[in-house]
Amino acid sequence: MRFLETLEFAGRIISAGGSFALKFRQSGWSNI
Repeated sequence: MRFLETLEFAGRIISAGGSFALKFRQSGWSNI
């Protein structure tokens, strides 16, 4: 895999994880 492809792939994973954590916070799971 090329370097730029790896960066793009990692960026997608990070953004997906960030939105997932944001949904978790908004649903009130952050106080667990």
